Order: sequence, then structure tokens, then C-alpha cells
Amino acid sequence: MTQVDVDMMEEELKLESAYRLAGYETMQRNLQQAKENNMVDTATPIGQAFFTHKLLAVKDTIEQWLIKNMKPKAGVKPNYTFLLEDLKREFRTADDEVDIDTISSICASVTLSAILNALTLKGEKGNYLNDVAAKAGRGLYYEYQMKAFENWLKTQDTNKGALAGIEKRVGLHYRYVYLKQAMSKCGYAAPNWDSQNTAIRTLGTAFVVLAQEETNYFTLEATMETPSELIPTEQFTEAWQRNEDNMLEHARQSCPMIIPPKDWTSYEDGGYYGDLASFTSLLRLKYLDTIFGKQYKRRLMQLDIPQVYKAVNSIQATPWVINKQVLEVLKQCRQHNYIPCSSENGNVLSLENDDAPKQPSATATEEEVKAYKKKAVEYYKGLKRRMSLQNRANTIINTAERFSSYAHIYFPWNMDFRGRIYPIPSFSPQSDDLNKGLLLFADTPPCQHEEDIKWLAITGANLAGVDKVSYDDRIAWVYQHEEAILASAADPMGHQWWLQQDEPVQMLAFCFEWAKAKQWIAEHGSIVGWVTGLPYAQDGTCSGLQHFSAILRDPIGGKAVNLVPQDKPNDIYAQVAEKVNEFLKKDAVNGTLDEWDEKKLRIKFGTKTLAQIWLNFGVNRKVTKRPTMTLAYGAKKAGYTAQIMEDTIKKAMREQGEACIFTQSNNFQAAQYLAGQIWDAVGQTVVKAVEGMDWLHKCAKLVTKNSNVVSWVTPLGLLLQQSYVKFDIEIVKLRCAGKRYRIYTPHQNGQIDKSRQTNGIAPNFIHSMDACHLQLTVCKCKDAGINHFTMIHDSYGCPMSQVDIMYKLVREAFIELYTEHDVLAEFKESLQYLVTKELPAPPKKGELDLNIIRDSKYIFC
Repeated sequence: MTQVDVDMMEEELKLESAYRLAGYETMQRNLQQAKENNMVDTATPIGQAFFTHKLLAVKDTIEQWLIKNMKPKAGVKPNYTFLLEDLKREFRTADDEVDIDTISSICASVTLSAILNALTLKGEKGNYLNDVAAKAGRGLYYEYQMKAFENWLKTQDTNKGALAGIEKRVGLHYRYVYLKQAMSKCGYAAPNWDSQNTAIRTLGTAFVVLAQEETNYFTLEATMETPSELIPTEQFTEAWQRNEDNMLEHARQSCPMIIPPKDWTSYEDGGYYGDLASFTSLLRLKYLDTIFGKQYKRRLMQLDIPQVYKAVNSIQATPWVINKQVLEVLKQCRQHNYIPCSSENGNVLSLENDDAPKQPSATATEEEVKAYKKKAVEYYKGLKRRMSLQNRANTIINTAERFSSYAHIYFPWNMDFRGRIYPIPSFSPQSDDLNKGLLLFADTPPCQHEEDIKWLAITGANLAGVDKVSYDDRIAWVYQHEEAILASAADPMGHQWWLQQDEPVQMLAFCFEWAKAKQWIAEHGSIVGWVTGLPYAQDGTCSGLQHFSAILRDPIGGKAVNLVPQDKPNDIYAQVAEKVNEFLKKDAVNGTLDEWDEKKLRIKFGTKTLAQIWLNFGVNRKVTKRPTMTLAYGAKKAGYTAQIMEDTIKKAMREQGEACIFTQSNNFQAAQYLAGQIWDAVGQTVVKAVEGMDWLHKCAKLVTKNSNVVSWVTPLGLLLQQSYVKFDIEIVKLRCAGKRYRIYTPHQNGQIDKSRQTNGIAPNFIHSMDACHLQLTVCKCKDAGINHFTMIHDSYGCPMSQVDIMYKLVREAFIELYTEHDVLAEFKESLQYLVTKELPAPPKKGELDLNIIRDSKYIFC
């Protein structure tokens, strides 16, 4: 190792230490903030653990005390007796008995919350029993008011939904304000304990003392000069500190590296060198403490998987550099209070937050108040979302600036439990458009052929979303827009054509490279010899369905996902959208009518109305893309519904506001309806894939009947296992701070989770196959002299000057994977010994000849 190498290693170790410390300090700040906000019991994992650990025991103790003290007694009654009577009156079961279970749960919850927040906040003021008891008592009072109001609402003909929004309020203060406003609006005279502060403290004191006996978290000590104070026990202090230290010990932030990552040579050895090394392993695995997990880890340690190591190590050895031209433009954008963001309307993320809706005047009508509240809710939701995007975008730009002074940066990579390869830092080539646009390959080989410029042109068209046409049409598109491209490169702030494209930041990087390429050609007469760090990526077409179609030799599915050579790429998402629109047109004419749902007190929209909604909105490939793509990964109709809500409906409502065709009353029904239409359309397009998934489910079901986990070996020898196990869940139901909670405490019971084993096998198996194809492709490319890789599961990236090599090898690897291996037969063989009867035969294969994939331009494009 040279002196320079030693210096760089020292700097790398310092860098890892700095990021380790940054994670530690961030976690420390979060802990302190939770303590100062009296939220240590709910906002920190440690507090939650201490809370749930003793909650049931404290609840049982308080319940016995309540039963005893709620019985009528002769003589002088304690001052809190009337408080107990109020609780008995309002908290009733369906049989009109005193709901002692709910009352004791609330009492235990507010008491433990007050205790934990007091014990963990170190301040000058002592944790006096009087204050802690008052907090517990006031929490109980708040719950009593809430319940009394709920009961009153049931007797009214109007305002039944007055409390509908309280669970959306974050923080006790905001929920209490909401409650007070709701009671005032409804004209409800809230029961008042304000004059009974002594009684509230007395009752709270009783609960705190009961909790002391049960938890051993604290002692009560007093002197002649000071009242009783909660003093944490040594056991509590040590346990809390031990847990806090453990959490802080594992806190870290991952970062890029400035020297090549350490090669992976075993499950535990590879990636980082210093303070971050102990936090990573070759595979990201869960449930390693179960019997199945321990057995699996032992078997992993014994594996000889040279090609898997080679693939991961080749990817992480790729040298990168920050694109300083792009970085400077982004910093200028930030100075103008925006950041390019492909997920935002207009590709612009504003750093200036709009003014909140103006509050209505005192004379405003009820409708005006209602309209204001609706706008306010949407405003604050949008504000929260924007702030999250702003923080992420600023972090990416700041990280790029921090690493911009280095000639080379690297990213350590590892795999998930399916073998899919991921970079460890969040700032990486697998991130979003903003992050990718800030990265270039370093030290790439120069262009060798005149035709290399075509790959650069195709990259530009792809980044503009012009990727569903032929290569020739993509190239032509770039030349048609060359004036705008060159103008963007010359003056990116003055000419922002690049900002209007699908992937704006990567498009900006392309504009800079295209201008350089044109200048090189002007000076040298040819692209040969020109060097660019801009990657070229070849993307699969609906990868999961490509793999199923190849495995089952499906000519119909194979054509839909471009396994079959064609003059231009087939767009399965557009095909599905076309089928869906046919269904919609039929329903718009012959569909069912709207009905009134008496049970849910709402309109049940008929298929006629829902079809018309979607026809007016417009169903295109963007709407059908994600549901179609995720079929092969196990998505069902419920998953489709959630995807449509998130990707299409909520986005439209957010961007279009009141003009949107979707409303709160129709959005979910519209999502459910379209999910069914897409499901049917996809099922008609790729029948064989559905057969393959059903077969995998059947095999997994038979294996789990014998209490075995499903495991298999990929064609490259990587042993994979679904380690889904069952937990006995201890559930505590309680109500606190205006919200209903279920507190779950899981306990492993040693059994496998048969349902998750069965439902997970189709997506996990097909993910393992696309991962294996990627690994095989990288190995072949490495042998062919490619040393730069940017890979995202079904996207294969390399330098512009070496695209011809990867173009050929990514297809050869795909053919080899499924002609030299019958992966379903091998899967069956790996499981057969785990069952007592013969597993079903794999689905019958079609007649698709996989060798024609060599001539398919668009299988990866």
C-alpha cells in the first residue's frame, strides 16, 4: 500500500467515524426531545418497552384497587369517591355493567406515562409526587370528559361525527384543544373536575403508589424540608441506561466511501473498514435468533458462492464522482427557493411554504368554517409532505457537496434475503432522479466506435419519457430537440427545458454531456476517443412477468413483455390500459346504478357511475403500470386498490384540489372498482404467470404443513430461506389521550408462519430469479472487461462506451439462466424431501424458443 493509500485509508476511517458519530448525536437529540416533550413513553423504543413491560401488571393492580374502592362504604368517604362514581356512570359495557377493564387500562396508561416521563427527564426541579400524581389525574379527567361527550353524542340526532377527526391530531395538547372545540360547537356542557384539584391529586397519588409497588421503577422519599419525590431505583436507572446506551451504540448514518470497499469474502466480512463495519453483513436477514434462522446462518457460513461474491464485489468496486456541473445548478436553484423534483407537480419542489388558509371571521357561516377546516387539513397534510421532501432533497445536495472534492467515491453493497443487491448508504445510484443526476462514473474507457453516440442519444430520450418507441425514433427525438438540449447546457437557469422532462436532473446531466460530445465531434470529427461518465441503463419490461414468461415458455406473455423480437417495444402497461378502457365503456352503458347503503349511511356507487368517473379522468399506462408490474410479486386486488389510491387518486386530489373528479366520498370505491378491472385485464394478458404463482403457492402450502420453512438454491448456488415465524401476540387494548390503542407485545413461539410462507413465495422466488440474472450478467460483463456498474434489480447500467458488450451479455445471461436450468423443477427438488407426498408437477410449458431473445432489441432497453 502506497503512502497515498495510507492517507486515504486514514481519511476513510475518519469519515466512517464522523458518520457513526452523526447517527449517535441525532439519536441522542431525538431522545432528549422526547424527554423534554413528555413523550418518552410513546416516542422512543425504550420508553415503549418499559411502558408495555409493566402495563398489564399495573393495570391488574389498579383494577383490584378500583373494584374494592368502588363498592359502597359507610362512614367518611375519600375525597375522590365522586370521581369514581363519575367514571362508573360513563364507562359502561354493552350489558350496562361498569366497564372496569377500560377504566383500569386508562388509569394504568396515564399513570405509567406520567411516571416514565418524570423519571427520565433530568432537570433542576425534583420529580415530586404531587406533580406526577396531578399529571396522572388530569390525564384521567381528560379521558372522562371524552367518554362523557361520546355518550352524549349518542343521544343526539345531529353532530354524531363531532369527534371523527380527533385521532388524526398529533400530541395530547392538540387533541385536548380539538375536544374542547368540538364540545363547544355542539353546545355540550362538559363535566367539570376543575374545582376538585385536591381529589384529582389524591386519586393520582393512589395510582402512583400502586405502580411503585408493582414496577420497582422508583421509590418515594421525603425529608423534613421537601415533599415526597420519585427517585429512580438503581435497577431502573441501570436498565434504562443500558437500553439507551445499546440504542445509541447501534445508531449510525451510512455514507459513501472514498476508497474501494472491502471485498465480501464471508457473510460478515466486507464493505466498510472502520466504525461502520460492524453494522453490515452480506445478507440483510431477520429472525436469526429463531431455530430456523440459526440453522440457516450456519449453512450460509459453509456456502461456496464465488459468482455471488464476484457480482457484489464488482458492483461496489465501481468508482464514481460527483457531477459538479449539476451540483452547481442545483445550488443555484436552491438559492431561488426551489429544487427540481420529478415527483412534484411541474417537477418543482418549492422551498417556500404557502401561507396557511386564513381563519374565518367571528361572523363566518357554518359552511365557511367547514370549508376553512377542510382547506386547513389539506394544507397541513401537504406541508408535512413537502417538508419531508425538502429535508430529503437538501440532504442529498449537502451530501453531494461534501463528497464533491474527492476524485473517486464508492458505495458498499449487500443483498436482501432474496439475493437482490442494494447499496448500503441512502445516498446512492439506486436513489431518486435528484441523486442519480448528481453521480457520474469515474475513469471510464473512451468511446471506441462511431455508433457509441446513439446510446447517448437513446439515454436522453429515455430520460424524457420517450422510451416506448423504437431506438431510431428515440434518436430522432433527440436531434429534433437538439437546440433546446444545447441551450439548456449553455444556460441551465435561463433555459429550463430540462426541468420539464420526466427525469429533470438526469436530463440536465445529459444536456451537459451532449454538448460536450458535440464539441468533441466538431474538434475531432468523430465520437471516438470521447470520455463520458454518464451511465447507459438497459431496463427490463415488467421484469417479474418477463421471468415467468421465460420460465414457462409463454409465447403470449413473452410477446407482451418483449421476449419476442419486434420493430418497437411492446408496452404491456398500455395494453392493460386499453383492455381496462374497453371494460369501462361497457360499464358506462350497462353498469349498475347507485344505491343507498343504509348500514354505512352513504351512497354505494354503481359500476355505471364509477366507470364514468374513470373515463372522465382517463386511464392510461401510468395508472395501470404499478398494479400490472406487481402482479408477479404477489399483489392482489387489495394491493391494487392501495396502489391506485396512493399513486393516482391522492396525487390527483392533491394537485387538482376542489376541481378533482375524485372526492372523499367516492375515492375509495373508485380505487376498488378500477383494481378489479385491472386485475381482470392483467389476467387475460399473462395467463401463464398466474399459473406459475399458483403452483408456487401450492408447493409452499404443502411444505409448511410439515412445519418446515421454504428454502431454495438459486442457479448460482445462493441458499435462500423464508424465515417467517409466528409470534404469540400479547394484546392490551386501551384508550388514552383521545385515541384507541392496541399494544402488541410479540413472543416467538417457535412455529413457522404458514400464511406468510405461502403468500410470500411467488414474489420472493421471482425476485431471487431476477437477482440471479443480474448477478450472472455482472460476472459475464466483468470477464468481458466492464468495470463500472449501476444496477437496480432489472436495470443494467454501464459506461456509454461499453453498452454493446452489456447489450449482448444481459441477453445471453437471461437465456443461459433458463435453458441450462429448469428452475421450477429445481425448486421442487429442493423441497421434495421436506414433504411426505409428491409435490405437484410444475405447470406445462409453452412453445416459446428462448434463443430468439438474442434478437430482441427491447427485452432490455
